[in-house]
Amino acid sequence: MKPLPARLSSAARRALATATAVGLLGSCAAESSVATGAVDGTVGTDGSDSADNTDDTDAATDSTDGAPDTTDGSTDATDGGTDGTTDGSTDAIDATDGGTDANDGTGCGDCDDGDPCTTDQCGAGGQCTHKAGGGPECVPTLEIASPSRGETRIGEEAFEVEGTAQDASGGPALLTINGNAIPVNADGSFLAALYPSHGINTLEAVASTEGGYNTARIQSVLVGDTFYPTHQGRGPGTIIGDGIQAWLGKDFWDDGDRGDLDDFAAITAAILEDTDFLAFLPPTIKGEGKAGGALWCEWTVNVTAIDFTMGDVDITPTPGGLSLSIALKDIVVAFEAIAPDLGCPDAIGTATIESVTVDTSLAIALAGTGAILVDVPELEVQITEPVLDITDGFAAFFDWAFNWFNGTFANVIETGIEAGVTGYVVPSIQEALEGFTSYTTTLTIPAFAGITKPVDVTLAADPTTFTLDYGGAFIGLGASVIAKQGIPDTIKVLGSLARQSCLGAGSAPFELPQDAPLALAISDDLLNQLLFGAFYGGLLHLDIPGSFIADKLGFDGLKVDTISLKPLLPPVITSCLTPGSITLQIGDFGVSVSLDVGGKSGTLDAFLFASADVTLKTVNGPDGVELGVSVDALDTFAFEVIDATGALDGSEAVIELLFKELASSLVKDAVGNGLLQSFPIPSFDISSFVSGLPSLSLGFNPQQIGSKNGYTLITGTVKGQ
Repeated sequence: MKPLPARLSSAARRALATATAVGLLGSCAAESSVATGAVDGTVGTDGSDSADNTDDTDAATDSTDGAPDTTDGSTDATDGGTDGTTDGSTDAIDATDGGTDANDGTGCGDCDDGDPCTTDQCGAGGQCTHKAGGGPECVPTLEIASPSRGETRIGEEAFEVEGTAQDASGGPALLTINGNAIPVNADGSFLAALYPSHGINTLEAVASTEGGYNTARIQSVLVGDTFYPTHQGRGPGTIIGDGIQAWLGKDFWDDGDRGDLDDFAAITAAILEDTDFLAFLPPTIKGEGKAGGALWCEWTVNVTAIDFTMGDVDITPTPGGLSLSIALKDIVVAFEAIAPDLGCPDAIGTATIESVTVDTSLAIALAGTGAILVDVPELEVQITEPVLDITDGFAAFFDWAFNWFNGTFANVIETGIEAGVTGYVVPSIQEALEGFTSYTTTLTIPAFAGITKPVDVTLAADPTTFTLDYGGAFIGLGASVIAKQGIPDTIKVLGSLARQSCLGAGSAPFELPQDAPLALAISDDLLNQLLFGAFYGGLLHLDIPGSFIADKLGFDGLKVDTISLKPLLPPVITSCLTPGSITLQIGDFGVSVSLDVGGKSGTLDAFLFASADVTLKTVNGPDGVELGVSVDALDTFAFEVIDATGALDGSEAVIELLFKELASSLVKDAVGNGLLQSFPIPSFDISSFVSGLPSLSLGFNPQQIGSKNGYTLITGTVKGQ
């Protein structure tokens, strides 16, 4: 175990005890300075002059009228006068007012400035000096009346920061906010205007005195152009238009390789192979003709099986749809022809068709209801002549069968294949597209550090845009994330943060690149809805065992009983601060801690503030590829203790380490490795269309990931998974 850090100064301990700000912007109060000279005029103790030339002879004090000491004639070191004389000079210690005379014998007079928070001294040349001194009562007071803690605001306009900053006498203290000097009125009141940036804005206010005492206040304001009211449930106001965007290039539709299921043509081939064309034929086929001379016969032809070998499937994107070409080879149709009349022969055999080709255009459009519609405006089927093989029956059947199979029966097979394509293959393609573009799924946000309850949020997406051209297809999805309330009603929220214009800072419109086989973009707004959903669902509002943090610190003598998390604001991400970079922020994250440091117990109530740049990544989740982030270290960190009870004097260093570790765990573990690592990347699930291929989907093989103009952009290739 590590030893506890050394304690800080007495002034810093007083600052904690009086609930002033503690942290990176914590109390900077100077230590008390004690006067070096005696104030009762005593100049001696033992009746003899000491080696330091001070007057020690009789412990007598100067009188108030300036009478000299009666001494042994030795030289008085402090003023150069000779004892025993009556020149009216005084010793250096002035008994009348507590002030210290100048070293040259010239008195300063009364140096008392009336401030109980300074120690008054007479300096060289007869000049009075006033150094910081006094106790906790000398620390200035600082109150922020507006904005309130955990406040949310809309708009880029400057907002007012109003409050009071007073020194111990009730006069104006010196004040800075975020490092800028702020004028303070005579009564201590102040009013400042601050221009916000997008996201969580942390106000760092410091009131100070000329004596060196500081008091800090830190609090946050969440500011955006607008907010999605996701706490009110899914509705028009919560849906992010094109919150998810996808580009499906030519290789997504057809990469020319039938060796694996990694393009839509291969999926279509798998669907065709799974098609029961027999189901699209009439149950019985009537045939009639001459058999064995002039005998006119009628037959009932039953097709008992259709087998074929899958040929090529070619899909090419076109404006407004897809061009689809299908080839079936070596089609073998098993049949039996039954003639009920006497003298008419029966026959059982097969008809082999060398090839069937289907050429069609699929028109794909987005309906006003949001549904994707696939239509077949034209379809052409070409079939080669059947080759008959009669395995049982009479030779007289051949003449009739040859003509009938090349005519009527071939037409029936052609119609059946056409019906199979339009009645099964095309609907399957439509359903696969709808499954990719329209879905509602429940995401389970994992428990924080494995010690809390997970929270479920609902992700819903529906197509808002679907366009096809020669290069591929663009799909835009309107999406939203909502959760059931799990936080107290006392926490007032406007909803999840929207990016829009970055509070007037401007942002170029996002354009999805179309030079990769597959591209996917997820908006910052949707990720913020996910963060808000976890916050609103109560994932971060709970009690956790204090050992979780204490064990990480590893200090001997530190025991943390319970940590209560009470965030007033949701964590947010913003890409408005640094182009191409995403910043994760937490602010006004309330924390109550019960702890024991070196046998001294106490409680702390504080608010944490932190931010970190995050690195985007993709991870393999239980259901496929998921979006995640990596947080290496905190970029900023601060905290303010608003209340402290118990014997925690001198424990500030431990408390700072405790809060920093807690903030790091919240940002890295709860948010980075938890909340944002649960976002699924859409894929085409084709398991329901192709039997014998369980859990098969057409998904993403990501190759690059980054942030661009308010979107997380992922590009890569297609893979079966």
